Amino acid sequence: PRLMVKRPFATGTAEKPSKHLKSDCLQFEAARLSWKLLVSTPSQFAALLARRHYVILTDIPVCVSSACQDASTLLADFFESEHLETKLKFVCSDRGKRCGYRLTSSSEGISDVCYRESYQIRGDAGIHQPWPSREVAVAAARCALQLEGVATRCLSAALRGAALPPQAELRTFNLGPSVLDAFHYLEGQTSTVIEDITNMEHPVEDVLMYEHLDPGFLTLEPGASVSGLQVLDGETQRWHFMEPEIGPSDLLVFACETLQRVTGGAIKASLHRVAADRRPARQRHAIAYELRNLETSHFQFGTEAIECSV
Repeated sequence: PRLMVKRPFATGTAEKPSKHLKSDCLQFEAARLSWKLLVSTPSQFAALLARRHYVILTDIPVCVSSACQDASTLLADFFESEHLETKLKFVCSDRGKRCGYRLTSSSEGISDVCYRESYQIRGDAGIHQPWPSREVAVAAARCALQLEGVATRCLSAALRGAALPPQAELRTFNLGPSVLDAFHYLEGQTSTVIEDITNMEHPVEDVLMYEHLDPGFLTLEPGASVSGLQVLDGETQRWHFMEPEIGPSDLLVFACETLQRVTGGAIKASLHRVAADRRPARQRHAIAYELRNLETSHFQFGTEAIECSV
């Protein structure tokens, strides 16, 4: 059964934004924790995630940040350099897996103001995973595996040593494999706005992707090319733009539905959305890794296994 939360949310379906939720308007102190403290004192990560529903990991290993940068650059180049008819060739040959290139539909929560294309890399697609080039395949696989290692460490910290349900039970959640998603947001033709009716001094913002929860355990995101991701802070109960808080050596980690489920609600899933921080909306490139499965991901370029040291 799906988790019930007190605030409206969407998982794969569009939802109207909650007008009673206040937008970011004041200076605030983001939830931060250094990589060194995550490793040495994981309970601090668990406490911060439980209180704020997200954590910005600072000073992450260079191998992680460089892998994210390389994959982000190549996938952004793919989105911008290829014509649509060319991009549509890179769709998974197995329709059930839905990996590769896709255009986001309104049923998935995208607003009228936004046009979004995505590229999904699945940890179980194997030979069915389409790739624009071997260079993209190696960079994306390296990025996914580096983020998978970070996510697994974060999950262990969040659980404070508690065991997860057995694999047989986890499979009943129907989460599928872990995935690395690349997104390209472009401005649409009309405008849908979030209005803060509790304080009209707050500026309105164009919503690009309505508020929702991710289905897995944890989602990890490096900073995007431009600001846009907003998280509802569990402590302040306000929406805050995340990109201004994320440096080149930082990584945003937020809790998802399955983590809320297995912790009995001790850690709440993070409600988040994407909004334009200015008009006209700018093109935005972003990547996100979703830890949905505890099995190690494997990647191939055709029949060639991609070996990436982590």
